This record gives sequence, C-alpha cells and structure tokens, in this order.
Amino acid sequence: MPTKFAALMDKVDAACDAQFGETFEFRPMQSGPGGGLPIADPNRSIRDVVGIHEADTDQSTEFGSEARGSVPRSVTQPFVSIDRRQFLENEQPRRKDILMRRDTAQLFEIANVMPDDEGRVKIAIIHKGSETV
Repeated sequence: MPTKFAALMDKVDAACDAQFGETFEFRPMQSGPGGGLPIADPNRSIRDVVGIHEADTDQSTEFGSEARGSVPRSVTQPFVSIDRRQFLENEQPRRKDILMRRDTAQLFEIANVMPDDEGRVKIAIIHKGSETV
C-alpha cells in the first residue's frame, strides 16, 4: 500500500501532467549489430507518454582552470520529466531511446535518465531534428 505522501505525489503528478504535459511517442532502441547504430528494440513497446518539456540553464562566472582571464558561460540542457508509472518495470527509458514530440514531430535522443522525485524520472534529451511526414 502506498504511503500518504506517495498518494499525494501521484495526485500532484497527474495535475501537473494535465496542466503542463504534452504527448511524446516513446521509441525504445538498442545497439545495432556489433555495437553499431541504434535500431528498434523489439523487447520494449512503442507507446505514447505524457511528459513536461523543460530547459535547465546552468550559468557560471568562470570557464577554464584559472579565474583570471576566464569567460562567463551559460549552458542550457533540455529535459522531459515523465511519471515512471507510464512504463512497465522492464520497459523503463534508457540512453539512446527516442522521444518524438507529437505536436511538432521533433525527434529527441535520450542522453541521460535520472530519478527526479517520488515516481518521476528526469530525462536529459538531445534534439535530433524533425520527422518528415
């Protein structure tokens, strides 16, 4: 039985997904023959998932090994936050899987998968272009 906190987090996640979420098509991938280019993974299902697309900006006042003469930098990392319950236990997202944003047909490769909070996963993504229809 889930804790009261977990039950409340489930309600919060559902409300956030309803308000801010958008639909992505999740396309599981695996390494190709001999470790080559990724190919579709037949052991995991293609499915629609709802996620919140965000961008995290990291700003630094110095870049380089020495502060004197260094330059400020700003790096933006886009990510998608998804409720883990949308995936079966053996079908969780992994590096190299693909997410296609339904509204725009933009393709994203999963670069990193990190736990976010109770029941969610934060997925760092890399834009790979758009799917042609």
